[in-house]
Amino acid sequence: MLSYTQIIDLKFQDIPQSDKLTSSFATCIAQDSTGFIWIGTQDGLNKFDGYDITTYKAKSNDSTSLANNNIKLLYTDSKGRLWVATTTGLCIFSNEYNNFIRIADELDYANMKAIDVNDIQEDSAGTIHIANYQSIYKFNESLSSFDEVYEIKNGEISSFLFDDNGNIWIGNDKEGGLIHYNIQTKSAEIFMHQPDNANCISSNSISKIALIDDDLWIATYDQGINKYDTKNHTFKIYNNEQYVRYSKDVYIDKDNRIWSCDVTGIKLYDKNSDSFLGYYNNPDDDFSIKSTPVGIFQDNQYNYWTIHAPGGVGISTVQKGFILFNADPNVYWHTSFNNISAVAEDEYGNLWMGNPFNGIDIFYWQRGGIVTYTYDPNDKYSLGEGAVLCIFLDSKNIMWAGTNRGGLQYFDEKNNRFISYTHDPENIHSIANNDVRSIAEDNEGNLWLVVHGKGIDKFDREKETFYHYNQKNHNLSNNYVFTVLHDSEENIWAGTVWGLSKLKKGGNEFENYYYVQEDTSSISNNEIRTIQEDDNNQIWIGTIDGLNLYNKEKNNFTRFTEGFNNNSIVGILNDDENNIWVSTLGGISKLNPLTKEVTNFDKTDGLQSNEFNINAIY
Repeated sequence: MLSYTQIIDLKFQDIPQSDKLTSSFATCIAQDSTGFIWIGTQDGLNKFDGYDITTYKAKSNDSTSLANNNIKLLYTDSKGRLWVATTTGLCIFSNEYNNFIRIADELDYANMKAIDVNDIQEDSAGTIHIANYQSIYKFNESLSSFDEVYEIKNGEISSFLFDDNGNIWIGNDKEGGLIHYNIQTKSAEIFMHQPDNANCISSNSISKIALIDDDLWIATYDQGINKYDTKNHTFKIYNNEQYVRYSKDVYIDKDNRIWSCDVTGIKLYDKNSDSFLGYYNNPDDDFSIKSTPVGIFQDNQYNYWTIHAPGGVGISTVQKGFILFNADPNVYWHTSFNNISAVAEDEYGNLWMGNPFNGIDIFYWQRGGIVTYTYDPNDKYSLGEGAVLCIFLDSKNIMWAGTNRGGLQYFDEKNNRFISYTHDPENIHSIANNDVRSIAEDNEGNLWLVVHGKGIDKFDREKETFYHYNQKNHNLSNNYVFTVLHDSEENIWAGTVWGLSKLKKGGNEFENYYYVQEDTSSISNNEIRTIQEDDNNQIWIGTIDGLNLYNKEKNNFTRFTEGFNNNSIVGILNDDENNIWVSTLGGISKLNPLTKEVTNFDKTDGLQSNEFNINAIY
């Protein structure tokens, strides 16, 4: 479970068919015992099942319909009943008959002085209590009526709750202040703002209260958020600056995080800084919170909902563990560009990220800094020219990079420089060309390089000599290669634009595999983008039309083409539980090879987009 002081990456969106809500002026939200989300508006009630919206409206001469279309409050009690409070009546939704049982309306006040309900709560025994105008009532189940518990003298009750001792905290609007009512002694302690007292509540007009441990959080209509320490009897004021003083809601979620809502947005309390951190509407961000929020709610699946008037509701679904690093300079850990073409980790755990615009960013986590290396035509020890298409840490903990114009380089850590190997037309043993797209290492420490358009090079580092393997001399399926892999049996695998090639240890000629239309055990497509060996020494091949598992004994393939959001596979990894993860041109997917179960992730799960670069994966 997350600590409530952790900042959350919220990405809000509209629910499906949100235009079908009875009104864009939403007022309240609740989840019933069957999981449905109920959304109250100023003109009707809505039930959302995750896909569709069912609407409910008051009907004249129908006592089983809503008492009124202006929904003020929704509450799900411990018995699983959904209570619906409107401006002219209170009712309970009947799951059995899909209609409403009226508890109080304009014809029958059920022993109350007024029927305009402002809050509903349960005590520790599960007894329903409601507040309207200046009174709190207890619901008498047997008589379906209400007995008055306490009446305030000034203001109007806006919010109330029970503490661990069974006593009632009452927040009042219209200059009514804060009240603590002792059920046993029937006595009340009243807290009012006093201009000459620094240790007092900041306002007498309260919109909402919430209690966690010894802290009572109080949202006021005109003077921000108050925290009252019920043990030490002290007040502290938050969010009392201009524009944020009008606090509409204070809310405690399922992880005990404290939220507030004001005219500018929603805010999350950070215990470490003892302050609130805001989430605001940003017209340039499709996933920012909408404007005009009036409340926040968390459902049983831990999704966050915001209530807007106008604007309906917004939902931020549970993030699936993805954390985004991008080029936003306002965020400390940021990259030079949003497009990342290569990624790796060095021996110290620092993250290296290459981009298509001739640069590498390094996140030095421990020392807390970002270092960027770029190509400099006047410095022969700079990073190579062009897009950084691969970054590779070898067995000696040396970091290598391949660019599409600058050849192969390694990072000379001692001297903080790059040493490059580039093509020399006069030297047959130089690298075949300067477009390096993938790097692998064999057991002897030789590097195997994709030199796109020229096949594959083996680089003998001791002799600083490059040996060329290509279509003409070594039966490579095609000279335009995307990826190279050295497997546990010391075979070299190459994925090309037309076929898959395997070079056995000590061999001089590749064995090739191609797609055969009438043979379902052949590879699913000839364009091979990525190859990976998992912890069980199985070879996985990603094509532009599906994932393939190489069957070593039969020398053929099992295809995996069902269940993925997209079959254009550009990266493959395996995790510690032997799941296979693939990046595609339509998101990320996780495959359980044993059960064949596929879990898909896309932008709504926190990805920066649904399209990924070839082999930009670690």
